[in-house]
Amino acid sequence: MQKQYLFSHKLIDRFNAAVWREPQSGHIFVMPREVKNAGGKGEPDKGRLILLELDKQGDLVNEIEVWRPDSDDLHLEDPRALVLDNHKVIIGLTAVVKENGKYLPYPAIINLDTSLWKKSLPKPIIIKNLGHGKNMTPVDAETFFFRKDGEGNSHKLYVCSWDGAQIKEAGEIDFSIDIPWAAWRIGTTMPPIWVNENEALMLIHGITIENGKYIYSLGRSKLKKNQFNKYQIEIDRDPILTPDDFVKDGMPVINELHPELRRVVYSCGGVIKNHLEEEVLSLFTNVGDKQTVEVPFQLSTLKQGWW
Repeated sequence: MQKQYLFSHKLIDRFNAAVWREPQSGHIFVMPREVKNAGGKGEPDKGRLILLELDKQGDLVNEIEVWRPDSDDLHLEDPRALVLDNHKVIIGLTAVVKENGKYLPYPAIINLDTSLWKKSLPKPIIIKNLGHGKNMTPVDAETFFFRKDGEGNSHKLYVCSWDGAQIKEAGEIDFSIDIPWAAWRIGTTMPPIWVNENEALMLIHGITIENGKYIYSLGRSKLKKNQFNKYQIEIDRDPILTPDDFVKDGMPVINELHPELRRVVYSCGGVIKNHLEEEVLSLFTNVGDKQTVEVPFQLSTLKQGWW
């Protein structure tokens, strides 16, 4: 895999960014969570959501705050964005809600009409009937993937059907449990990249435990949908990015926000660019919960062996 890391001082202490391209202007929007300090035991890492607008050359043309917690009762994190038709962008994210003194994650949805959007996020739709969990990922205008908390859900995604007002479970996707880099848990990253009507390249994150720490890595999978909208998934046994890819001379190039707990490589978004007649997926990658790094992969390489 091609690995080149594009560091930006604009993305220090900002990570897990939704990313999308505005079709009319071609500008790329990056919406990370900004966290300066780690949360206390049993608390989320608290911060605001920032929107960065990049022009076609990748230069920053605008930066604004689009959401800030107005109390300790609600925190938003890990947005994943999908561009629909007619100026629409749909965002799946995690709403961390404080209930009876405990912080509990719920899936949430935000709908944007970018032709009317005033640069402050609309109020999220928090969905409690699905139970607690994370990784709310838009697949299309009516479908989301979601990972529930709880025993038995570490290697499973739930398929959710959304009609614009209500959401309900519509199926399950079971992942292999014998992938070495995802032995403890598995989940989504950005929305799937559809190769044809029924097959998609889906990047995923996996977690394993080594020496008492959670080790996050990124890998690739092939998602297949049948005529009844039922899904199956096949995972590559080798990851495409691990924390060791960001080590130089035996030391991490970016310090971890939680060095005592985990080593993190994670992503919520990316965008496809054309470079020298080659399609390249520019993956906006969270390293250490401290910085976003843009990592380009040739799309043909990510598809290799499956298409």
